Amino acid sequence: MQKELTLEELIFKYKVILKSLLKNWVLILAFSISLGILGLLLAYVKGDKYTAKITFIFENMQNDLLSNYSKIASQFGMALGQGGGGVFDKENIIELIKSKKIIYRALLSETTIGKNRIKIVDYYIDSQKYRETWKDELKLKNIDFSKNNSSDSLQKDSLLNAFYTKITKKYLSITKVGNFSSIIELKVETKNEILSKILSEAILNSILDFYKFEMTTSSSKNISFLEQRTDSVKNALLIYENELASWEDSNLGLVKKEGFLKKRKLIRDIEILNIMYAELIKNLEISQISFANQQPVIQIIDTPKYPLDKSYISAPIAFIVGLFLGLFFSILFFTIKTILFYNIKQD
Repeated sequence: MQKELTLEELIFKYKVILKSLLKNWVLILAFSISLGILGLLLAYVKGDKYTAKITFIFENMQNDLLSNYSKIASQFGMALGQGGGGVFDKENIIELIKSKKIIYRALLSETTIGKNRIKIVDYYIDSQKYRETWKDELKLKNIDFSKNNSSDSLQKDSLLNAFYTKITKKYLSITKVGNFSSIIELKVETKNEILSKILSEAILNSILDFYKFEMTTSSSKNISFLEQRTDSVKNALLIYENELASWEDSNLGLVKKEGFLKKRKLIRDIEILNIMYAELIKNLEISQISFANQQPVIQIIDTPKYPLDKSYISAPIAFIVGLFLGLFFSILFFTIKTILFYNIKQD
């Protein structure tokens, strides 16, 4: 049967604990200050971070006018490049933004810093102070992505892959606002305010460029094909019309029945070519309207503006929190140690 503690024993135990804490006050203080300093170091290492945030609505549709034109054009076996499925589905857009194709394109795009045009990847290298760590590696130290040099293509590919991994794992985050919402939030958080802004904008522009290319390729091919066919039919029509005019000029007098057969054949061919030419012109106009009226799949809501949102750990607060945590854990440690030692001694 467990023995109940009396009030005297409880008071005595508290005195023993207090005596132990006072005896080890130097260790408690040292541990507390150590955690406080650790908090200061953490605040220094993390530093200030700047967040560039872009929110946009993803829509996967064309306008009603374009849809109507597409239905008409489909009757003639044409595709107007509406697209809108596959890679641009809502479930795929987040993974698409994180893809190497998009991040590489963003890094290799140019931006204006001050009065100079510079590739974002070169600014990324400078802002992260990589060249200081590469001072003993001449090829890496002097690497310049704005110059097309085949001799350092391997190093460039390797660096792009390393930067891609770091950006997607550490700096970039893409989330949907709400489970059933079409609003997507793209955030880039780095220690450099300019880098956060230009990188987030470059990623968005890469998505838009990729969309425009994918969505307009089919329309461009249709337009090119129709233009060639229209020119071909037009040239054939001119040839037959000239031939008919020449026949009529040379047969103003008596004409044999065989000659009339040739005339009727020319007239028939001209009528067929006129119908073909009219249909081709109509289809070409439909394709051109389709090409001009394709809606962007992304409608931007908010873009980053200076000054960006800044997050940081306050050094005094970090020190105080570390100090109190040190006090708490050290007091807890010596209290438990004293209680266990006291119980063993009593047994």
